[in-house]
Amino acid sequence: VGRMPGESTTDVARAMREARSSAALNHRNVVAVYDAVEEGEHVWLVMEYVAGRTLSQIVAADGPLPPERVAWIGAQVADGLAAAHAAGVVHRDVKPGNVLIAEDGRVKLTDFGVSRAVDDVQLTRTGLIAGTPAFLSPEVARGKEPTAGSDVFALGATLYAAVEGRPPFGLDENAYALLHKVATGTVDPPHQAGPLT
Repeated sequence: VGRMPGESTTDVARAMREARSSAALNHRNVVAVYDAVEEGEHVWLVMEYVAGRTLSQIVAADGPLPPERVAWIGAQVADGLAAAHAAGVVHRDVKPGNVLIAEDGRVKLTDFGVSRAVDDVQLTRTGLIAGTPAFLSPEVARGKEPTAGSDVFALGATLYAAVEGRPPFGLDENAYALLHKVATGTVDPPHQAGPLT
């Protein structure tokens, strides 16, 4: 992971600190971070390799998933998040692209602790939105610091997208309009979620 434009030495130090705290997290539903090494302006992460696809790839290829399968995936991600929160680690970027489904069926959450430094879903210092805010919790969209509760909301949004085929606040090419909708907390009612509603 290279230093992002505009990042300071403090930002890289924070990324290293968060990556090392993530390396201490050992749970069957979390991609293991074995080490973090700083070399010049780069932070290198040594992580567990998981052969499989992300939840976003599966939904893109297969369409919305049955509620029972989504519940099973969600239970495993929730278990990993609970362990992380108990260890004082907030993910900050739970979304379908960070949920891995291994070829053997195991579900693992990835990108713990590094999302703040290299995240594609945060507000930058200049106020520009990088990426989509579709899985943010309303309070984070309003500028509050992410918490364990924000992760739980993002997990719900991730499961919603898996069963409905789209995020709970819809999609909008205008990231500012979508961010505003997220901030109001107005979720589009689900139609295929059944018991997950």
